[in-house]
Amino acid sequence: MMVFGFRIMTLGCHLLCMNLASAGPLLCVWLEWLAVRRSLRDTGDHSTLIVSRSSSDILQRTAHRLALSSLIGLQMGVLLGVAATYWLYYFRRDDYLQAALRLRPRLWWGVAEIAFSLVFLLIYVAWFRYGKRQLRTHRVVHRLLAIAAATNLLYHFPPLFSVLAELAQTDDQTLLTSSDYRAWLVQPLIWAKTTHVWGASVAVAGIVLSYLVPANAISTKKSEPANATDADLESNLSTVRPDSPSDLRALGACWCLGGTVAQIVTGIWIIVQLPPAQQFAVLGTDVAASTLSCCSILATFIALNWMSQAAFGRPSRKNIGWILGIVVMIVFLMSAVLLLLQSETTEFGTN
Repeated sequence: MMVFGFRIMTLGCHLLCMNLASAGPLLCVWLEWLAVRRSLRDTGDHSTLIVSRSSSDILQRTAHRLALSSLIGLQMGVLLGVAATYWLYYFRRDDYLQAALRLRPRLWWGVAEIAFSLVFLLIYVAWFRYGKRQLRTHRVVHRLLAIAAATNLLYHFPPLFSVLAELAQTDDQTLLTSSDYRAWLVQPLIWAKTTHVWGASVAVAGIVLSYLVPANAISTKKSEPANATDADLESNLSTVRPDSPSDLRALGACWCLGGTVAQIVTGIWIIVQLPPAQQFAVLGTDVAASTLSCCSILATFIALNWMSQAAFGRPSRKNIGWILGIVVMIVFLMSAVLLLLQSETTEFGTN
């Protein structure tokens, strides 16, 4: 039972890290785009321009923090993936090992793709401190690095490991050709699992973005000229409010809410496409799997309630911390369900 718990922790942490690394850089590009728009916003009032620069600063700082977290997440995700592979050898999971041998050319390319994303993400993070971004060309190249690193992970690895899981349930041991692999990619279950991972990546990256927003980056007041009228003061306050940390946290919660809703839709799609034995296990024949599934569904609805309040309100860092905690718990619960759906793992879980 203890070993099974370690497997859940390993898989859950791996998924969280890779989700952050996959969608985090894309949200960084979005934050940079907002920062440039707000830094160039000029209403003719010098004090408004100062606030725009402060707003740009909080967005850039949040983007830098999220990019660094994504880089760390990718490194930790790779290490945890190696640990998860060790568990397969430890438990002599010949079905997965044979499936990996059938996909060995793709897996070798996967190592190269990981290195590609790691290098590009490292350059992207370093550019925040050492690179130039004054010119539009600099900014475009900088953002393309993040887009390439993130889309490379999203495009290659969710389908690859979804196919690997399906191959583990077959007895065929012949090497999978490129045409065979492409035929697997168009299967509904592969698409369902892939889009589910994409939704999870957006949800995790969105809530981490909210949590990383600097707490005291922008003041709710700004210097006013001596001859400012009451109308000017009221106009300036309306300009400051959308740029506050709590509002940026709300935007991150919106991304998390959208990703979670997408996960619910794709999760139903996955259950519909699962083999009958696994469907019955989730729906009641396996007590542990069905119980954990019910707990994860209950936690998801609680999370949706909290995310909605944060997305349409002005959440504090404490509110975001609670949402982040329940998102992590849901990932661990679903990781346990995923492991329990494997027949040999179910025996380890019930012993």
